[in-house]
Parts: sequence; C-alpha cells; structure tokens
Amino acid sequence: HYRETRRTEDLLALADSLYKAAEVPEEKPTAVADPAAVARVQSLATAIRNDREASQLLVRHAAEAGAKLGTLSSGTWDLIASLAEREGRLDQAETALRAAIRVRHDHAVGMHLLQVLEKQRKWESLRQTSDALIAASRRDQKRYLSYEIAQATALAELGGLENARKALEIVDGLPDRTNADGLLPTKLQRPRMLVKLDRPADAAKECEQLLKDFPRPADVARIRVVYADALNEMKQPDRAEAE
Repeated sequence: HYRETRRTEDLLALADSLYKAAEVPEEKPTAVADPAAVARVQSLATAIRNDREASQLLVRHAAEAGAKLGTLSSGTWDLIASLAEREGRLDQAETALRAAIRVRHDHAVGMHLLQVLEKQRKWESLRQTSDALIAASRRDQKRYLSYEIAQATALAELGGLENARKALEIVDGLPDRTNADGLLPTKLQRPRMLVKLDRPADAAKECEQLLKDFPRPADVARIRVVYADALNEMKQPDRAEAE
C-alpha cells in the first residue's frame, strides 16, 4: 500500500502493526513469538533501512508528529530511534527510545538508550537512566551487567572522589560471568574504568596480568586496545603505538 500512496503514515502504521503482531505479551514472558510474524517485521525493517528516502521521511514524520503518534509499540519506537541515529539526530533517537521504554522494559532497547546517551556525553542523564533501568530490572528479578557497566561509566565521567569510589565498587562487584565471548569482557571493565578514573598505571598493570591470563590471539587484541589507552594516558605514546 505504501508503494502506491507513498504516505509515510501508512508505512508507520504497517510497521507498527507488524511489530505488535510479533510481540510476546508481557503477561506471558515464557511464550514464544510467532516465527512468521518475526520474519515479516524483520523483512520490513530491513527494507525501510535500505530505502534511504523512506527512512528519512519516517524520521521527519516522527519528529513533526511528536505526541500525536499515539501508542506505538516499543519495537516501532526502537526502529524510529535507529533511523534517527543513523541521520545523526541523537536527540530524536533518545526521545524515541525513552518512549519505547515507557511502553515496555526491554533490555535491548534499554541498552540502545544508554549507548545513545553515552554518544551524546550526557553523563548525568546516563547515570539517572541506568539507575532507573537497574531498579526496573530488579523488580523483574533480573540483573543486566551492561546496565551496571553504563552506571559505572557515568560515575567515572562525572568525576569526583565519591563517584570514583562508587564506580570501582560497581566494577569490582561484577560477577565473573562467561558469555558468548568468554570471561574477558567482564574482566576488562576494571582497567577500562581505571583509565577513566585517571589511574592509567594501575590499568596498565592489570592489562599486563590479563595478557598472561588470556593468551588467545583474539583476547590479546582486545586487551591491547585498553593497554594502549592506559599507556597513552601515561604519556608513553611510543609504547602505546606498539600495542
């Protein structure tokens, strides 16, 4: 229908209907989404992303319509946010993601919002939002380490001894949890945080230990990125470049 009318509101309505059809009801968290419905909405989202004119029109329409857009699904808001972010409209992406979270607390959407706030360097907002997302997760009896890492990052960037202490407490409290990438991503948070807290020598020391503990080439490459940051902060650019 959109191909015939080229009406942006028709495209938005179609996307929203498909996202709603693919959603699992919140009151049935163990239910499985209909694979056919998921495939349809993924196909449409890809088509919109690949059509630059359509995606730009959708972003403009969402910005102009504002609150008049009504009760869109969380997935639709997230799509609008990703399109706005691609256009460099981070403020609009943030607004859309906050609307998505109000509709439904979804971890992927929550992380997207935190990433957009970090890109804007809105550290106080990042702190407040990560606090709120952590509280919501606890109510759902869940724990997302990515929220806690964002909280620590915000505190470190805000500066001050008390914030620094809290940031390290958060990072030190992260469990040694293995994910698809192994144990290293959690372990790397501490030296990353030490660099942000203007303790590059301590960060470098911890990276040197990690290089011994994680000798796989792929792990070594990731550690060396953080190690180089620490060496740069220590005013050792030659060593950093070698990393």
